[in-house]
Amino acid sequence: DFHAHLPGFEAFAFLDHPTQILPIVLRKQLTKYLNTVTEPLSSEASFATHHIFGESPGWQKTLAYDSLLDLIARLSSRVFLGDEICRNEDWFKVTKNYTVISFASAAKLNVAPAPLRPLMNWFDPSCKEVRANLNQARRIISPVIEKRRQLKAKAMAAGQPVPTFNDAIDWAETECQGKPYDAAVFQLTLSFVAIHTSTDLLYNTMMYLVKKPEFINALRQEIIGVLRAEGWKKTALYNMKLVDSALKEAQRLLPGDVCKFTYSGNWNHK
Repeated sequence: DFHAHLPGFEAFAFLDHPTQILPIVLRKQLTKYLNTVTEPLSSEASFATHHIFGESPGWQKTLAYDSLLDLIARLSSRVFLGDEICRNEDWFKVTKNYTVISFASAAKLNVAPAPLRPLMNWFDPSCKEVRANLNQARRIISPVIEKRRQLKAKAMAAGQPVPTFNDAIDWAETECQGKPYDAAVFQLTLSFVAIHTSTDLLYNTMMYLVKKPEFINALRQEIIGVLRAEGWKKTALYNMKLVDSALKEAQRLLPGDVCKFTYSGNWNHK
């Protein structure tokens, strides 16, 4: 039970939002615009790797998972939030922390008797931190959405073309069709669906290649060859067959565990 009915945990309810806005955006908009986001993602990846790992040509120590989490958070924000927020350090802190804190807090609430959980949610320090992260997300997202709505209203009033933005903020505004929704909760849901699972996959793939270094050169040559022939197009991703195989093999051997579920069963035994 992730307590989606309690303040701060609303992101867990968004997966089953009545408008089904999240699956529609992922299935319809993200797939449609994949060709247009691959090149900006490449540019952002170049910026992010230099920002995270620095410019030193020598060897250095780094916490692999934390660095990859930072990288994936930045790349996801470029697609989900566009240029306006994609390099906002406060947003990165929220997106990286919210998933970890909310899952831990939900587990803590599960230990308490059900009638006491709403009260505990208001006073427990970790639950307070969950709400603080959500409120911070709203403070970051809301001004951007309001500004865009004003720009669109002004353009319509003047009979001019309505501006469009190639990111998940605009896609959600389109798909909600005027129905109310919490944009900050939507973005946090996108984040905990995408960021930690993608980080797990990339980390596990790198650990797999560390154990199998003989595959690295073949993967590198495939990436160079495909990008040289096709550039950053949607088809290029489909043609990286070895890369796809390496990701699938790493996922098979080292499945991620962002969230573990416990099952129990009851039966009669004679």
